[in-house]
Amino acid sequence: MKNKSISKRLAAVIAAAMLGAALAAGCGNSNAAIQVDTVTETEASEENGDTGSVDDATDADSNGSDSSSVSGTGTQDESDPDFNHGHSISETESSERSREIMRSYDVVIHDSAEALEYLEGCVPSEGTGFTYELTDTSDDDPGAYMWYEFCLSYDDTVIDGTGFTVLAFTDGTIVEGFPEFLTYTAADKSNALSAEDVLQLYMDESGDNRQYIYKGSGYIRAGRNDNVFHYAYTYRYDCGHVLENITLVLDAETGEVLGYRPDAID
Repeated sequence: MKNKSISKRLAAVIAAAMLGAALAAGCGNSNAAIQVDTVTETEASEENGDTGSVDDATDADSNGSDSSSVSGTGTQDESDPDFNHGHSISETESSERSREIMRSYDVVIHDSAEALEYLEGCVPSEGTGFTYELTDTSDDDPGAYMWYEFCLSYDDTVIDGTGFTVLAFTDGTIVEGFPEFLTYTAADKSNALSAEDVLQLYMDESGDNRQYIYKGSGYIRAGRNDNVFHYAYTYRYDCGHVLENITLVLDAETGEVLGYRPDAID
């Protein structure tokens, strides 16, 4: 009952104030009436215990609109200075890019799916026996160009050393790599010997009797002049001294040395 009485008194005060304002300012001063009406509506709402406000509703609509805009497009805002790390394709025009396959000033890449689609358009893998697999990206390094690295994959195995890079700029795209990789053949891994037999072949031939530990297998690119992707085994010798530790890579069929990498060179 007390709140109702206060509301009635408040309504009377509002009416008197509006009438006085209208008489003093004349009919042309509609802005004054709007201002009084807005303020008193807010005050009246607070008097009646209404916790909501016009500003809160406006903020909610604004936030909802922004959220809808982002989720509706599903892509980054190209006006955002951080879009594709903020780099323009023009930054590359003064440098030699020996691995460049193609560049476009019309295509703008937003994510890895679009990068793969563009790569397939430039260097199609269909019919080659190979597919592309995303192996790395600069997504977490905003200081670098935005890039996506794809390696060739064969028989569900990524081929080491076959990287193709899609560089995504705010105003264009570049693809880098070596298209001839798609003309290579992959060794038949059904001809592979056991990892133990291959290591023994290597030791018998080289006289190297260090205690290597088998680490895994996979396809690798042995060199630019070798158009076969070899199926290989990787071994490690680790004695705790960086100058003596070795990574050894052997052809899984013949025991041929395809890689011999010390951890450090004195």
